[in-house]
Amino acid sequence: MTRHTYSVIIPHYNDSEGLAACLNSIPERDDIQVIVVDDCSASVSIKTIENLKKLWGGYLVLSTGNNKGGGAARNIGLDSADGKWLLFADADDSFTEDAFSAFDAYGNSGYDIVFFTHSVAAGDGINQKTIKKISSYKKYRDEVIQEYNGSLHSAGGRRCSTKNNRKKLISWFWEPWAKLFSRDFIKEKNIRFEETRAANDAFFYVSAGTKASTIAADDREVYIYSIKKDSTERSYNRKKDFDRLTQRLKINRLLAENHCRFYRCMYVHILLLIAKRYGLKAGLKALALTLSYTSPLDVCPFTYHNLRKLMVR
Repeated sequence: MTRHTYSVIIPHYNDSEGLAACLNSIPERDDIQVIVVDDCSASVSIKTIENLKKLWGGYLVLSTGNNKGGGAARNIGLDSADGKWLLFADADDSFTEDAFSAFDAYGNSGYDIVFFTHSVAAGDGINQKTIKKISSYKKYRDEVIQEYNGSLHSAGGRRCSTKNNRKKLISWFWEPWAKLFSRDFIKEKNIRFEETRAANDAFFYVSAGTKASTIAADDREVYIYSIKKDSTERSYNRKKDFDRLTQRLKINRLLAENHCRFYRCMYVHILLLIAKRYGLKAGLKALALTLSYTSPLDVCPFTYHNLRKLMVR
């Protein structure tokens, strides 16, 4: 049953200060359901969350039961969501001031997914190379949205796009945030988050994108992504790196099955990083994993180029 217009799902782990800023960016409205899913934070952080709940005006607080990661937390939130639209946010990020005004424009629409844009707040310790990548990403994203909207046309009353522009929108922008998802669509297609320690959100969007009948793209910025040196996305260990490789291989296979070739073989870089960080044995294990998802003909043409880039670092 739908009781709210929006369900905002926020996984949280030991960042009550960031969570407070995130909650403060969400307007207090009767049609917005806020679900915070704590992934077994320290007791001090839990106490702060309860205090925030009293101050902020009330929201649903759930727990993963034991530390399972962001993907499991989001799945728990999905099971309790009752809004027409699903929104996802990380606890250390926030919505822009006009975000929900932009969302309201689609409140009565029948899209499966509505794609918006985001800005980036880079914290201390983020190097210039990363900042340059962010700038390039933003430029490319804006171009894709312009192409996508430029190709929209009327077809029997439905707005559609050319196949290639749609595939770009699906293939390159995996973040679940800064997007509206129809809850009925997500439920009908049984789309869930991967319950891994790293890279647990990308497959959700790509899976949704390949299954969606209708996608809208809006160039308004609705979300502020906070990038920090010590974030989960930027932390590395053997288990997380293999998680990242596995998820990229799964995404690559899904895109290939749906004839999206814009992402082809970008997992090779992670394969080579594993070999460099953890040695030959780990590299061979990563190669065997890769070949279980794809063919040598896909891997080989890209390996030399990526290897050269890796060795000159």
